[in-house]
Amino acid sequence: MNDDLAYSAELVEFLEENLDDVVAVTAALLALLTDARSYTSSKTQPARPLLDFAHELTLSNPALRRYLDDAASPVVRSLVKGHWLPVWKAAPQGPDEADSREYDVCISFAKTDRDIARRIAERLSNVHERRVFYDEFEAVNLWGEDLFSHLHAVYSNKSRFCAILFSQAYLERAWTRHELRAAQIRVLEERESYVLPIALQSSAIPKEFSATSYWLFKPGDEDAIADALEKKVNDFIGKHFVLLDEFAESLSRERVSSAVLDGFRIAMAEQAKGDDTASIPVMTVLAAILLADESKLTETTRAAIDLVLFSPGPIGDSFDDENRVTIFGSAWVLRWLGSPGPLMLSKSGWEEHITEASRRWRTSEEEPGSDSV
Repeated sequence: MNDDLAYSAELVEFLEENLDDVVAVTAALLALLTDARSYTSSKTQPARPLLDFAHELTLSNPALRRYLDDAASPVVRSLVKGHWLPVWKAAPQGPDEADSREYDVCISFAKTDRDIARRIAERLSNVHERRVFYDEFEAVNLWGEDLFSHLHAVYSNKSRFCAILFSQAYLERAWTRHELRAAQIRVLEERESYVLPIALQSSAIPKEFSATSYWLFKPGDEDAIADALEKKVNDFIGKHFVLLDEFAESLSRERVSSAVLDGFRIAMAEQAKGDDTASIPVMTVLAAILLADESKLTETTRAAIDLVLFSPGPIGDSFDDENRVTIFGSAWVLRWLGSPGPLMLSKSGWEEHITEASRRWRTSEEEPGSDSV
């Protein structure tokens, strides 16, 4: 997961220029905080309460809706995985799921090196049960296809890793050069390793991969290469998918996030009845920041939040001399520059509210006929 979003510099500049416009700040921050790429790992996707909150605001908040529908706005409304969310207009859209790749490994090779490719592919498929793109496995699927377009898609987008058997024959064939160019497109788009070079002759590594670590093949290496590819795929899965204990932890965090959001909703409903409606947009921004898991945000995203919280403007100016904003009763939030900030909950007021909200949650789960799973 990249720490630097492709559009981060543009978005931060926009925030800095629009700190006095709470609606614009809300739209931009929601676009940032609901983008999975703003988190340090795809294990830590945006929390469900944050997505639900952004979905609700996008559809029902009149000021935000008008802003998102304005053709001049850099933030637009978009349907993402069943949620209507603010999205930075210039943000490149990547695949929705980490497991959206059709193949674990695709193998690119010259026809003269087929025996080596076959042994690697068969071990990956039969022993490790991985999804491998190897042309003999795909004979039926390739029948009648436009091979130029189909192979470009396979080697540029449809696989998690691309193993290339570099040889002099590989460099001389038009089809293998086509596959190589497709793989290079992916390399340019992603910082994480994608092409795994295997040099059948050391002199066959092209100059564009001269700085990339490669496997120098020796006769009989096929099983070891397949096992190493399996480890690459397995490490990828460990990085991109959530274990049971991590899932349980995320459920607990979502309960706390829901309780925090309920507290903000109560406070904003009370303010809407009185003369303090000006603070509601500020509270909306603070709630969105708190619903994000600050410890899992990238440095760029944290810097954008700090800019909003600590710069002059309606949001920064809402904090008192002790860096606090009171939400309700003795429940307040504290802004804090650096770890573990940027926003922390006061223990006394929030602890009582969260404990009561959790008790209601547990009670509803224990009631016969409840909808909980």
